[in-house]
Amino acid sequence: MDIQLLRCIVAIAELRSISKAAEKLYVTQPALSKMLKRAEDEFNCQIFFRKYEAFTPTDTGAIILEYAKKIIDSYHMLESTLLDITELNAGKVILGLPATVGLLFFIPIISGFRKAWPNIDFRWKEGGAAELAQEVLEGRLDMSIAASPVHIANLNEISLFRDEIAYGMRTDHPLAAKERIMDCDLIGTPILTYTPEFSVYKLFTERMKKAGITPILDCPSTQSDIIVELTVWGNGVCVLPRPALQYYHYPDLAIRSFSPILPWELCLLYRKNSYISDAARCLQIYIQNSFEKYNQELITELPSTSDRITLSLSPDRSKQL
Repeated sequence: MDIQLLRCIVAIAELRSISKAAEKLYVTQPALSKMLKRAEDEFNCQIFFRKYEAFTPTDTGAIILEYAKKIIDSYHMLESTLLDITELNAGKVILGLPATVGLLFFIPIISGFRKAWPNIDFRWKEGGAAELAQEVLEGRLDMSIAASPVHIANLNEISLFRDEIAYGMRTDHPLAAKERIMDCDLIGTPILTYTPEFSVYKLFTERMKKAGITPILDCPSTQSDIIVELTVWGNGVCVLPRPALQYYHYPDLAIRSFSPILPWELCLLYRKNSYISDAARCLQIYIQNSFEKYNQELITELPSTSDRITLSLSPDRSKQL
């Protein structure tokens, strides 16, 4: 039994005429008669009896008619829902977003996406990059933002933005006199940075390990503002992405690069070989387009240098995207 046969039954019952029902359904009368016969064969019963030239449902026909209307209504709702999803008038997408990255880049992105597609149920979850990547892998998140490389076999990475991890310190700190800071300069110096679940922590500690240095980690935190505040008030040294250090606009905060530079690259993660909803695909494209535009603006605004391999945010642009 297909939906078209049910529509035929309902049309005949409503108009009480095969000829009028055929006209409404844009089929010939013989074709509709054959369809009615086919339906009666499938249900193994007589659906209508003819009385004074009008087609009237039999007792079993009335029951069939009742369910046929419900099935057709449900089918219409299904068509409408699928159309809404296809045209992005519905759907749901969940993004994993590290808090600092959300603050630096995603406020205008989230706002713009919600304005463009207000009927999509958009949500995000904050956390460390490793934790969020695992949730993408397990299907609890559609995608997440992380620092590349992630090196998880079943996740795709789309590069979004490239800058560097840098040191922050007060301008009167002894290390501020250096243009770039060597790994060995940090021996014996307490360092403030993120907690272990953050990619910056991992990249920094791996760098120190390769240099044969065990860093002294002082008060790890999940909040970049707390890290910067502790650095400024305590005249210490912190390790954060350069955009995070530039965001807070402290006039007496010096920002220095690693020597050699420690890259920091944002990427978008999603599962390989899995279904991606229309809403998730839409968000993915929107994020990519936003960063492509942003990167192009940075390229045209930044002065050229001989040895800088990264794209840095200017102090005023860090809040704009």
